[in-house]
This record gives sequence, C-alpha cells and structure tokens, in this order.
Amino acid sequence: MPNQQVVLQPEEAPPEINYHREWQAFAMRRNLALFMLYGWLPICFALFWLSRLWIHQPLASVAVMAIWLGGAFAAIWWAGEYRCPRCRRRYGALGHRKGDVNLTRGIFDKVCSNCKLRKFEVVR
Repeated sequence: MPNQQVVLQPEEAPPEINYHREWQAFAMRRNLALFMLYGWLPICFALFWLSRLWIHQPLASVAVMAIWLGGAFAAIWWAGEYRCPRCRRRYGALGHRKGDVNLTRGIFDKVCSNCKLRKFEVVR
C-alpha cells in the first residue's frame, strides 16, 4: 500500500454569538427607567415652584406629576420585562418557582437566574 497521509481536521469551535445589540437594548431600558424614577422628585419640585411663581395652575402641575409618575412605572415595568438574550426568559425574574423571594433582585442582577448568562457578556 502506498503511504497515505491522513489529514486531521481541527475541531470546529462552537459558533460565536454576539449579544451586544441585546445588551444595548437592556441598558437603554434600564437607564430610561432609572431616569424616569429618579427624575420624578426634581420634576415635582420644579413644577411646584413654577406653579407658585409663574403658572398659577396647581392642578395642571399635579396632572403633569401624575403623568410623569405613571410613565416612570411604565418604564420600570418595561425594563423588568427584558428577555435574556440566551434563554429568552425574563432576565430580572424573581424566580418564585424556585422559592427565591429576594426583593433586591431584578434589573440590577449580575447573572441571569435561568441560564447563568452574566450581564453584558457579549460573546459566548
């Protein structure tokens, strides 16, 4: 038999998945929710002073404050509904089925409670 050379193919690495776009969407949702929440109090004070000094319409100011607070709650809900890029379950889910009732979890989690994807991990 003639000498045959065996060519070994290198093992194929798993494909790289880039989660950069999904994490940008998460950061935008989280930042909007935090801006709306932390911006509510300064907006209230500013509207109070504008109402007393210039506008003289306290009911309009109260309506704007209520609308801002409703928008803040909507933004917080929207940020909490973010789906993990890997497992597509809610990233900040509290995991009541697992018996986890820690109230400090949510959009500040560093790891997905379902698939253990680290926050802002770009390539896996």
